[in-house]
Order: sequence, then C-alpha cells, then structure tokens
Amino acid sequence: MNRRSTGLIRINSPRFTLSLMLQPEVFAAFKDKQNNLAETSGLLPRSLVSFPQSTQGFRSTVHGEYLEQGIKPLQQTLGEWLEKSWRAFVDGEPRRTVACDPGAQQIWRQFSDEIEFNSRPGACYSQITAFASKAGSHALRMAALFSQFQQDPSFITQDSMFRAMGLVRWYLGQYLMLFGPQSALSKANLDMRKMREQISQACRETHSFCLLHEFVTQYVLRELGTPSKVNAVLSLLEQSGAILIGPHVHTRQKTIACLFLSPEARMWILPAESASAPRLSSAAPAQTRRTPSTGRKK
Repeated sequence: MNRRSTGLIRINSPRFTLSLMLQPEVFAAFKDKQNNLAETSGLLPRSLVSFPQSTQGFRSTVHGEYLEQGIKPLQQTLGEWLEKSWRAFVDGEPRRTVACDPGAQQIWRQFSDEIEFNSRPGACYSQITAFASKAGSHALRMAALFSQFQQDPSFITQDSMFRAMGLVRWYLGQYLMLFGPQSALSKANLDMRKMREQISQACRETHSFCLLHEFVTQYVLRELGTPSKVNAVLSLLEQSGAILIGPHVHTRQKTIACLFLSPEARMWILPAESASAPRLSSAAPAQTRRTPSTGRKK
C-alpha cells in the first residue's frame, strides 16, 4: 500500500471490512459520480447492498436480553477467529481452508449455472451483470462463514450452502431494485419513499391509517415542494398499490387509506374503542379520527 505520509508499506495477511449506512439521496449521488465509477470499478459488485424500508415512527425498543443472545456470541466467535488467524500467521502455519462436501459442491455449481443463464441479454439479471458475476463467490464466502457455526467446521455442508444461496438471492433482488431499469434510487421513487415516511409519521401521530387528502397534502408539503408535485407523487403511490384515494363512505370527503402499513406498524393504531387521538403539533389542520371500515367518529 502506498501512502502519501509514509510511502510504500507492505501489509501481510490484510483484513478489511467496510460497513456503511447512507441516506438514499447520498448513496444515489455516490453511485452516479464519475460515470458510475463505484459500480464499474468493482467496488459495489463486491459489496452486499440493501435498501430496507424505513420504520420511522413505528420503531420499538428491543429488550436487551435478545440483543445479548444474538450479538454477543457472534462477536465472541469472530474475535476468536481473528485471534487464531493472527496467531497462525505469526507462527508461520499454513492458511486454513474449508472444503465443500459433494452435495454442497453440486448445488453451488447449479446455482452458478442458474445465475449465468439469467445474466444473458434480456434475462432478469442482464441489467446487473457486474453483481451477478460475483454471486457465486458471495455464496461460497457466506457458506464458509456459516459452516463455522456447525458441529464440524472443517467443511461446508448442503445446509450451509442452501442458506448462503438464499441470502445471495435476496441481495440479488436488492441490487436489482437499486440498479435495475426501475431503480428505487430514481428521483420519482425517492420522492415516493419520502412521502411514505411522512404519511407513516402522520398515521403514527393521528393513530389512524385513513387520512384526509387535504390534511396529507399540507402535512407533506414542506418536504416535497409544490402542491402539484405532492399530487403527482400521491398518484404514483396509488398506482403502486401503496395507498387508496377516494371519497369517504359517509362524509364523501377525499381521503387516503394507507395500505402499505405493515401489521407491526398497525399495532400502533389505537383500537376503535379507545379515546380520541391527540392532535398534531403542526400547522396542518387536525382531522377527526375515523375507522376506515365504517367511518364512525370517535
């Protein structure tokens, strides 16, 4: 490695792990910089990229014991591996390798052939061939990692390989969502994502998943700009099936039913028998809470 301050340095047995969390707009700017250099140089295809849906407004505290049960053993095991690897290097021992059993080797070859077939022009991975070409390597590394939690960590079993392949398939879907023809990082999709987050927060504060159209328009106006732009993004959300816009069954007022809320998010919604919901602390007009199915006032 050549550094400006110290000159040429030789690093033996290097280890490098990078974990980054970026806002979608920041990542989109990074991806598009210098004619997609991050992707064409091989940096992003060698990374595992995900784009999870925001849970802002619906996050709950996880009890500490669950974190300890999952994270502490993993941290301890990784620390032991790194220490053993370093000691083996200092003592001049040969690098330890993990082999696939025949079954794991066979399904890995089938997986690699499948990815290759789906990378041909016009196929599902043709737009993300850079990442797809690394899918087999990602699966092997993950399977080798999973094998270290087996009873016998000296070889990769079919079970470890199946788990690794399933995870890589998920990352292929994430990569396709981000870099495919209908990229989630496009301006329209980023605006839709931002509006979903704003509407989710409004549902959280009003304890309802059916909101007045006028209220939503004013509530998200400060984030997205002009009313015409807000209405355009609302239209895209409706086309995607995330929301339903229409007249209320009783009042005939224009309302927005938020269909995208997950069951976990709806746990925050007060039941119909509860007291009136608190009013929003914003300049937008507060609305009367209604149950979407009957429209009864509470």
